[in-house]
Amino acid sequence: MPGDETIRTYDRTAAAFLERHRDRSQTRESLVRFAARLPKGATVIDVGCGPGFDAADLRAHGLRAIGMDLSRGMLDVARREFPGALVRGDLRRLPFRAVHALWVNASLLHLPHADASAALAGFRDALRPGGLLFLAMKEGEGERWEESPDAPHAPRFFAYWRAASLDAALHAAGFGVLEGTARGSWLLRTARR
Repeated sequence: MPGDETIRTYDRTAAAFLERHRDRSQTRESLVRFAARLPKGATVIDVGCGPGFDAADLRAHGLRAIGMDLSRGMLDVARREFPGALVRGDLRRLPFRAVHALWVNASLLHLPHADASAALAGFRDALRPGGLLFLAMKEGEGERWEESPDAPHAPRFFAYWRAASLDAALHAAGFGVLEGTARGSWLLRTARR
């Protein structure tokens, strides 16, 4: 499965990934708008949290954010850099139910298109009625392996999406898109169950 090699890459490159992405200014506006839609103390799962910076920012906005990642390397960095609730888990089988929101920033894009529908259905099942989902996906065509800029011989799998296909997949999974924007090569969606 493509995810296994991608996880091994993130295990190896977690510290370098943190340093390369420490500047969160590109994400901040989306995170602030997302947090503003939720009541203080709402439970948010940062699905594919990487080194934990978004979970920390969500906590700073008064939310109960739990970081979840499949990479042990990323979780080790998160524990050291951004202490808080962390869980090792697979976005294909979320270990949560009836949460207020899911923040899925640049993680679902590591699944092949063929697996995305089941993952989105799992996201719906993890949310309470009216729960919110944020997605950031790479815009483009197809699926491919790409070398990580953080280490040689460190491949990661990416699935690229067009806006209409992403919106159709969300609708088919039972979500209504509240906000759909693009930022550079990224498609950003906030949707409600």
